[in-house]
Amino acid sequence: MLFQWLATPCVGSTPKNLIKEVKDIKEFKKLLRVNKNVLVLFIKSSSVEDYQPLLKLCDEVAEKMYGKASIVYIFCE
Repeated sequence: MLFQWLATPCVGSTPKNLIKEVKDIKEFKKLLRVNKNVLVLFIKSSSVEDYQPLLKLCDEVAEKMYGKASIVYIFCE
């Protein structure tokens, strides 16, 4: 009974931030070194609202590829 109570909240839950934002070159290099499959989005504008449809699509892809690949985005200013 106790095991079932502890395991119940974990079923079907996924992390909320599947797409990571990279702000530092060291962080980016470490991510490329550690992770095997990485999709990188280079965003020109500093506002996320301009790229909201693209980020929504990438969020759906990230849900399906959870555990297999990572998606990150970088603001190029």
